[in-house]
Amino acid sequence: MSAPKQDAWVGHLGPAGFDLRSDTMTTPTASMLAAIQSCSLLDDVFVEDPTTIELESHVAELAGKEAALLVLSGTMGNQLALRSLLTQPPYSVLCDHRAHIIKYEAGGFVHSFCLS
Repeated sequence: MSAPKQDAWVGHLGPAGFDLRSDTMTTPTASMLAAIQSCSLLDDVFVEDPTTIELESHVAELAGKEAALLVLSGTMGNQLALRSLLTQPPYSVLCDHRAHIIKYEAGGFVHSFCLS
C-alpha cells in the first residue's frame, strides 16, 4: 500500500483530506489567491457580504442544519459552542487534558462564564 498523496492545501488526500487546524498549516494555491482578489468586500456585520452568506448557507446544508455562523477562529467557535450548550448551572465540561480549550484558550471557558 502506498503512502497517501500530499497536497499543499488539503494535506493528505483521502477520507480526512482537509487540514483545518490553522491557516499556518497550508499555502494558498494560485486559484485561491485569485478568488480572494476577486471576491466582494461588503460588510458581514450588516449581513451584506454574499460570499459569507453563501458559505454559511452551504455549511448549514452540509450539516443538515437550519443555519450556520462563520467565526474567525476555532477558539471563538469553541466559546460560542460552549455558551450555547451550557445553558444552566452548574456548568461542567469534561475533556481530555490535552484539549484545545484547556491548553491553548487561556481559561476562556472560565472567563466567559465568570467562574472561579
